[in-house]
Amino acid sequence: MFSGNSLIVTTSDPNQQVSLNNVTIGGSPIFDDGSLIVFGIDKFFDLNFEVSFPNENPSPDLQCVVSEATPTSGAYPFDGSSGLLRSRGYSVMASFLDLQLLGFLDQPKLTVFAPVDDAITEFIGNFSEYSSLFLRHVVPCKLTWTDLTSFDDGTVLRTFSEGFTIKITKLNDLLMLNEVPVTFPDMYYSDWLVIHGLPQFLELPETPDQGAESSTEFSSEEWIAPDHSEF
Repeated sequence: MFSGNSLIVTTSDPNQQVSLNNVTIGGSPIFDDGSLIVFGIDKFFDLNFEVSFPNENPSPDLQCVVSEATPTSGAYPFDGSSGLLRSRGYSVMASFLDLQLLGFLDQPKLTVFAPVDDAITEFIGNFSEYSSLFLRHVVPCKLTWTDLTSFDDGTVLRTFSEGFTIKITKLNDLLMLNEVPVTFPDMYYSDWLVIHGLPQFLELPETPDQGAESSTEFSSEEWIAPDHSEF
């Protein structure tokens, strides 16, 4: 999916593990839901990798095999929006957009609520949280600032994060999303995508287990009764 680059099978022995661009691919998928397959690799692909090989018979007719009929890259849907986000201090969310594959087949209608970089520095390097962080800030419809302000107080929006919703409330001149104000409305918009800026990220609700832990910690603290023996 990276323009101008290809992956080449570099395994010569069929009894060895498959390698692409001399990077070994894990034998079994680490994730497979029927529509997406994820394999582990032992290192990053080298952008400067080159290989020379003799002319061979054409490869099997697979959709992801590079040929004259299939270009190495397709229409990229997020380049304009991610570039604008970076220029205004929202580079983390811009990076998330850069990694999305949406829009290559059926162009979606999306709204992104983008937290400013300073608000989500605690997540940098915490790869396991990236999916949840991104998906709970995206809703599956296009909502401009006018659309948002026209909703009734208390309207609830669904997101791409299963079970996570966004409640719209209004406080004086502020429009709040789960008690977080929208501070940069309509930062970017097109015929299918709108991005609004937030000063902080939308937090996950506290789970019952977390609440129980907090209660246990409080109740387990040692309480020392005052000494009245001198009075």
